[in-house]
Amino acid sequence: MDWLQDSFTRSVLLPLLTAFAAVGAIRLFWGPSRGAAVASAATPAGFILAFASLGVSVVPPGRGSLGIVVYIALAGLIVGAILDSEGIRDGARRTIVMALGLAGVAWVGWPPAFGLPAIRDSDILIALVVATLLVGYRITRLSGSASTVPIQLMVASLGLAGIAWAGASNELALIGVALASATFAFVLWNWPVYRFPPGAALVAGIGAPISALGTYTVLFTHSSRLALGTLLLVFFSEWLAGGIYLGSGKLGLALRPIITTLAALLVAAVATLIAYVRGGSTFPF
Repeated sequence: MDWLQDSFTRSVLLPLLTAFAAVGAIRLFWGPSRGAAVASAATPAGFILAFASLGVSVVPPGRGSLGIVVYIALAGLIVGAILDSEGIRDGARRTIVMALGLAGVAWVGWPPAFGLPAIRDSDILIALVVATLLVGYRITRLSGSASTVPIQLMVASLGLAGIAWAGASNELALIGVALASATFAFVLWNWPVYRFPPGAALVAGIGAPISALGTYTVLFTHSSRLALGTLLLVFFSEWLAGGIYLGSGKLGLALRPIITTLAALLVAAVATLIAYVRGGSTFPF
């Protein structure tokens, strides 16, 4: 019970409260215009602090080390904050964010590719690259939305945690929960009233670690790969939510993020259920 309470504090409360307070502090001290532009940097910062408290070794971040995830988050935070503060155009922003996601996959996934049976493992790496590009494209294409991308990143992190837990990897699950909690803080700031745009610091600082964590889950655990593939549908949840008419008034605007969250959670729940049922299943190819 003490372990459970300690894990809850470190992976849920710490990133949530840290990110929530940091968003407000940035907005307060940097002003309404510039502060709003870079407020999303607080989200990966909250995750990084929580990661450090989980006791996971980050030095050296070698092959199979979970410390890679925090370095990718730090790179996403720094690069994203620069993109936000300098007002880099959308095309360049998308390219850089997708490149960071691929860097996370390469750092985690490339070393195991050497010396392993070629066909099966190369197919898995190709699938990971395609999935990372798909996620990167979706979260940068929709980043103008006040809530859609943060919600999708939050639920995807939570889904990764559930899949990792089903694969008997508690450490990975806690990291996924910490990612989700930090992102939830940003979602709270934008509901029911829009306040801060989800900038590149959030998209890269959370999206790239998700790609790295997913790669680690595929290559180093017995978690279901079919479940992980299903989880990708979280990044299309706005399609389901968009089919429900809620009106254009304040109530409709307040309900839209809730419907989007429920649609994404439905996908994550299905993915987690598949992980529990199938165990260590493999890709069909």
